[in-house]
Amino acid sequence: MWMAGACVCGGATAFVSPDAEAQQPYQPTNDDLHAAYCLSVSDAMLSELQSAAISTADSELDGTRKGVSELSERVSRLRAYVLPKMLTGDDATVALAAAAQRGKADLATLNSNSKIVACVQTCTARSMRNAPSDQAATQCIQDCAPAISRRLRTCNDLSWLPF
Repeated sequence: MWMAGACVCGGATAFVSPDAEAQQPYQPTNDDLHAAYCLSVSDAMLSELQSAAISTADSELDGTRKGVSELSERVSRLRAYVLPKMLTGDDATVALAAAAQRGKADLATLNSNSKIVACVQTCTARSMRNAPSDQAATQCIQDCAPAISRRLRTCNDLSWLPF
């Protein structure tokens, strides 16, 4: 049975229902889901780069260190934004985890799909032979898996994060 409470305060009457006091469950925004996706992608890329840094030649070590530093900063910002939202303990956690899983799946597809891998190898070989600009090589690689590449590229610039 529902009961309403009434309060007369300074001549005004306010009715408060029990439902009004209940807090609505947190619903993740598109930015929240995007951040969860990018966190999983960036974290996986950072792990791969850190592993590669161990076997990198001294001449390439500065570039690898810079990449590790940039990815570490990105992961840190994304983690600071996403983790509090994941700790809400409601259905939002499931949605954020699904977005993160999509990021992992995209990376797994890039690394395991034989057609994509062959395409990337062709682009890389052509780039080494012809020494075109980095932009031409990047575009060639992006054309190997356009939908996935488009989603992954959105993680490079975090200007959409509020902090």
